[in-house]
Amino acid sequence: MNKEIHFANRSIRMEYSGEHSTNLVDFLFSAMPSRGEALPHAVFSLRNRSSSDEVSLEIAYMKNNNVPPPPGVRRPRSIRGPASKLVPGILHEVDFELADRVSEGLYLHAACAAREGRAVIMPAASGCGKSTLTCWLARHGFRYMSDESTFIPLQSIDCFGFTRPAHIKGESREIFKDIASDDILEFEGPADPNLQWLVSPSVLNPLEKSAPVPVKAIIFPTFQSGSRLQSEQLSAANTVFEVARCLVNARNLPENGFLEMQRLAKAVPAWQIVYGDLREAQEFFDDICKNSILG
Repeated sequence: MNKEIHFANRSIRMEYSGEHSTNLVDFLFSAMPSRGEALPHAVFSLRNRSSSDEVSLEIAYMKNNNVPPPPGVRRPRSIRGPASKLVPGILHEVDFELADRVSEGLYLHAACAAREGRAVIMPAASGCGKSTLTCWLARHGFRYMSDESTFIPLQSIDCFGFTRPAHIKGESREIFKDIASDDILEFEGPADPNLQWLVSPSVLNPLEKSAPVPVKAIIFPTFQSGSRLQSEQLSAANTVFEVARCLVNARNLPENGFLEMQRLAKAVPAWQIVYGDLREAQEFFDDICKNSILG
């Protein structure tokens, strides 16, 4: 079977067969648009290797004159192993291939959630708690867009979320223990023997596929156990600095994306927050959505 995955004016084609491969593709990408104007530039072939849950992933490239190749050479490659262990690799490779050639906007390592037709984006490094925070917000009045990647087209403040399942690690699983097991995919992290979760977007109040949402605020979150909420509104210059740390496709943009980041920072207010309690963080987000300067 075939499925295209479209995001940020790019697409890949997923070819798959076998029960485990089909279940994986459905769970990981059912919330992503499968139609768009972009022609696929890469083919991901996902196959069952035997009657067990072992699968293999082969990645090859298509000749596509409408999609310029990235700097350097990406060679065809493959990964294989139990489906439960291949999940992070599949998600990483798909996200990488979509981001690698994007030159029409800012591709950010950032979560995003929407409320009342506006979005809050959360650029942050891995381990800052953005997935847990995004899941919490999605279950308390916000619409889930992404816990990982956000795209903002050039000369726009609209954003699009890469609506993959939310990645929940460690003690955060206890927070969402009421989610039905059918909506959770358990897997082992490559460097962590503890079980991790992917939570289906279908139970996270997801936004409609491919819907653009104007950005209302930029929040740079950091979780710190036991901390009371601390917040600081950032200047445009500091906002550019923080956004630049999470810009994935800088090499593909004029001036490494500086002018676009500067434009975004001047148009959208930004805050840095440290939090130790999800309810306090939610109250801050609620207040931003009601009272930020964009109204």
